[in-house]
Parts: sequence; structure tokens; C-alpha cells
Amino acid sequence: MTIELSKELQEAVTYARAAKPTQARAFKALHALDLTSLRGNETKADIRDLVMKAELHHLASVCVMPRKVRTARAARAFNSSVKIATVTNFPDGIHLTGTSEIATPLSTAEAIIRNNRNGANQNDIVLDFEGFLAASISKNSVKLEQIGSLLQSCRDNAGTSTMKIIIGTAAFNDSTLLREACEFSAGFGPDCLKTDTGFHPNGGATLEKTAIMMQVAKEYGLGVKISAGVKDEFHAAQYQALAEAIFGYDISSNPNIFRIGASSVLPRLENFARNGKVLETNPGDVPSPQY
Repeated sequence: MTIELSKELQEAVTYARAAKPTQARAFKALHALDLTSLRGNETKADIRDLVMKAELHHLASVCVMPRKVRTARAARAFNSSVKIATVTNFPDGIHLTGTSEIATPLSTAEAIIRNNRNGANQNDIVLDFEGFLAASISKNSVKLEQIGSLLQSCRDNAGTSTMKIIIGTAAFNDSTLLREACEFSAGFGPDCLKTDTGFHPNGGATLEKTAIMMQVAKEYGLGVKISAGVKDEFHAAQYQALAEAIFGYDISSNPNIFRIGASSVLPRLENFARNGKVLETNPGDVPSPQY
């Protein structure tokens, strides 16, 4: 089982892999960046600092644990453009976030409604990717219906908040199954498909897996978010180029099409946008433009 791509997608990946960072790309990446802190033990000061940093650099949003949404909302400046995102059934797609309680359609609905009431305008829900893999291979329609019921509950209760489904691309080592997972998720009408939670032992996003997700997103008229794979300004440029190749237009013209969820890359992007130079945090610490 391997990640096999069509000729069209392979050409897009080849084009993306050759992309180099520029100041213009770095600026665009900053505006597409979601600043995330999902440890769960953040203090009010930590959340306020997160929001202030996002506003300072004109980032797209902050993503915090559900219990921190009210603090994030209170920290926003008047007329701030920074959105507040949070998570449900994170990170495994099975349990309610931060608990040992198995998520149900009812508990998911309650969580989404509570998130929105507290000030969230983006909700990320995790596809039970391990369950999906097993059910898809065994053709277990009952399990697939159960997995889908959580996604449908999120869609039914998201209201005007943005709904993102985290696919968990790192768990997939077969292109057919990955495409099936993306199409399955897209069928529930989210606004965006997102690559990973960042907790899988296989690592985060890759260009090849993301290309499949992007193609499905384009077919369904959805946006994409790349997380757990954008480690430096080179990676940011590559994923931007991949989105441009697949979506076929300037992704910065529609902020809902392309997002990045990789908080650690902020200093590198900010520095490159300002100076056009690679940031060296330690002697000789220059990132490689390849995976």
C-alpha cells in the first residue's frame, strides 16, 4: 500500500517541491496562519499573549482548548479580525476533548453549541481515522455510519461558525483509502479539510498526501488547512505552491481556501517576510528545503 498519485497530482507535487520562499510568500503565509495552543494547562496570561501575538502579526486565528475560548474572546481587541477556533473530540476522534468520555452525536452537539456560545467561530472536529480505516477495509457500514454521525452532529450545530474536519492524513499509507476518507468527510459539508492533529507517530502532513486532500477539497468546493508538517519557510512555500497548482488561482484572494496550522513556524515566517533571510536560531541551524 503506497501513496500513488495521478500524473496531474504528481506534477503538482514536483512543482511544489521546487518552490522557494520569498518575502511575498512569507507575508501571505502569515495571513493564513492559525496560532495554536492545545496543551490544556494554559493560564489566562498565556491565552492573552497568544491572542495579542496573533493580532500583532495579523494572523488568521487562534486555536485553543474549549475551556479557554472565553478567555480568548475577552482578550481580542475591538474590531479584531483574528478568529477564535477550538476543538471537539480531539485528538483521536473518539473521545470528547480533554476527557475519557466517548463522544456521541448528542455530546458533540452540546460541545459545539457551548463552544459557539462561549465565543468560538471555528470548530475543528476529528474524523475517527483509525476507526474509518478499519471500517473501510472491512466494509463495516454500521461503524462508518457511527463515525459519520459525529460529523453530521457538528454540521447540524455549527451554525455560522466555520467547520473543519481533521482527516488525520498521517494515519493513511494508501492513496485509495485516504481519498475515501477525504470524500467521506467532505460529504458532511464542512468548510475545510485539515491534514493532521500532530499526535500521530507517523508525523504530520506530506506533499503527496496533502495533494490528494486538496484535490478532493477542490472538487467539493472546500478549503484546506495544513498542520503538523510546516516546519519552516521552505515548507510553507511548498504547500502554498501546491495549493496554487491544484486550486489554480491566487489562494490569498480567498482566505478560506488555504490555512496553515503550525505555530512554531511564526518566528521564521515573520523574519523572512521582514528581512528576506533565513532565521538561524543556532549556529548552522538552516532548514533544508526538502523533506
